[in-house]
Amino acid sequence: MASRTAALEAKLPADFPTKDLWKPVLLLVAALAPLVVVPFYPTTWRAGWSAAVPSAVLALLVAVMLWPSAGTRRYLAYKKPLFIFTLLFEAWILLAGVALHDPGTLTGKDFWFQLVLIGFFLGTVAISLPGVEGEYRKGVFFRPDLLYGNGAYLARGEIFVALGIKLFAAPELAHPIWNWWGLEWAIFAMIFMVPFRGILKMRMRRARFLDLDNWMGRGLRPGLWLKEAFLFLSLLMLVYGFANAYMGLTPFTWTPGHPMPGTHGPNWWGFAFLAGACIVIVAVRGWYKTRLAEPAPVGAELVKGLLLWVGFVGIIYGFLLIFMGVGWLAVNGSGSPNFWWAVWVSALGLLMVGPLRVLAQRQELKGLLRVMIPRMADLDEPARQVMMGRRLEVVAAMGERARDENVALMMKIISELPDEARRRLVETRTWVVANADDLTRARLMASMAKVLGSLSEPERRQVMTEVMGSVANLPEDRRAGMVDAMSKVMAGVAP
Repeated sequence: MASRTAALEAKLPADFPTKDLWKPVLLLVAALAPLVVVPFYPTTWRAGWSAAVPSAVLALLVAVMLWPSAGTRRYLAYKKPLFIFTLLFEAWILLAGVALHDPGTLTGKDFWFQLVLIGFFLGTVAISLPGVEGEYRKGVFFRPDLLYGNGAYLARGEIFVALGIKLFAAPELAHPIWNWWGLEWAIFAMIFMVPFRGILKMRMRRARFLDLDNWMGRGLRPGLWLKEAFLFLSLLMLVYGFANAYMGLTPFTWTPGHPMPGTHGPNWWGFAFLAGACIVIVAVRGWYKTRLAEPAPVGAELVKGLLLWVGFVGIIYGFLLIFMGVGWLAVNGSGSPNFWWAVWVSALGLLMVGPLRVLAQRQELKGLLRVMIPRMADLDEPARQVMMGRRLEVVAAMGERARDENVALMMKIISELPDEARRRLVETRTWVVANADDLTRARLMASMAKVLGSLSEPERRQVMTEVMGSVANLPEDRRAGMVDAMSKVMAGVAP
């Protein structure tokens, strides 16, 4: 069936956010190349310089994400200091690797590993804080600040959940051993997950922003299933890499079920856990997400996080059964030397997958809208009218809560723009509302009235002055109706 919004799509700019795709491709190739080449030279697996490979890839990752794509002028406006800090903090894993790889007592290694986990948790929490996402810059389409936070929560949340399960299941004192090639595979998995899945997610949000009727747009959309399948595959790759790093094993050099002396053969029931995790993450969670507006209620976001946590547990148990053999489903009680360590690691994992990731996603959505809305100001007037008209049509069709929240966010973002960009968007928005059907106009004006009622007197006066100025520029046949509607808004009466 032909898309009902194909004509609309043809009038919209198609450059967001696929330009600069070569950057994540470069990162992926740089991370994969050593894993492909080095196995042909077995003696290099344990060479002293093996730490240099993941260190170099991680440095390249940080350099690409901090590259001044829009120049160095006002660099900190679109690459925020907090975002720079969270990226540089990735080096923490290298310091951890050096400390854990260095010969020492088990107690010393446990201390360093717990310190690493606390550091990573605090560094991840910083991603949830306001001020990570930078401002819009014309011509900059690869936005790591809009991709990094959500991916970091996914990766680190899974690692914390996996560690919690491992510590609960291990009867003896569990301590990390470390392997740099395991870290290299984990970095490859993170690059596979964060930029590529993130770009697909941004394109889908753009389609949802305008409710486009394409494979990424409304309803049961194939793009969503692809994104969730992308996530499931990435999580499998990631847990395999960090398991190797933790156990001191080199990826793809050991037989499943026999990673270390004394372990059992593979338990193929693990595939049942993986299949269940796939159903929960891809099918159930994917279907649930199609039923939500953006931003979704906090409770609905937490349900998504809970489904993701259930999927994590299924992936990790499946992995342990297949690769580690039988005997990993037991949970040891408080007498285990790992028990309280397992409790707090598991609790932090649940926090990262649930409430904290919800906060990070809401910040990410606001950051994305702070790019999409100013982007309209750079379009010519006909294209701006089409894009603004479609967005307001989508917002007007939402439920009251989502509509009020989206109108408030749009008005706030427009109010923060420079004078000329703000004037263009206010005039276009007024033109669209004036030419909308009665029901759409009534819903939008009712939400605007609520937002205006929440503003301070100076803010309300400024907004009304700008709106009434744009009304004055309307054709005469539209002006009278809008003046009457705005008068009712000023009086606090929804039309």
